[in-house]
Amino acid sequence: MRALGIMNFHQAAALYRLDELPSEKMVDVAMSALESGAEEEEIVMLAIESDKTLGTLKPLFEGCLKLLKLDSLSEAEILKYAAEYYASLVKLGKINEIQFGFKIGSHHDKYRLEGDLWDAFQNAMWYEEAPYEYAILKIRNH
Repeated sequence: MRALGIMNFHQAAALYRLDELPSEKMVDVAMSALESGAEEEEIVMLAIESDKTLGTLKPLFEGCLKLLKLDSLSEAEILKYAAEYYASLVKLGKINEIQFGFKIGSHHDKYRLEGDLWDAFQNAMWYEEAPYEYAILKIRNH
């Protein structure tokens, strides 16, 4: 099982498609894959690249995604993998549940949120609009 907060290629591919993946994280993901036993040349080349600019890393990262067949994720997969990564940040205390809802909810216009992801977004919106009432309800439900 992957450690919390460490992004895998599935999650990185999703964040890349959402335009939320910083270029330096591309190298981190490749390094993590190498540490987990990956040996593919494309992943090695990305992991050892010293130029951390997007112009240099983008073609290397896209080559890795193609190799791993992650270059054409469905909308549902994009949201699922992004949500997995953000949920790991919640568990680590790096973001809270409200921030999680807003991070996922910011993609509602392009990717129709459903189920738990829609609920998380609505929860964040309700908190923003009525924080006192939100807190009272949270206290009553615990």
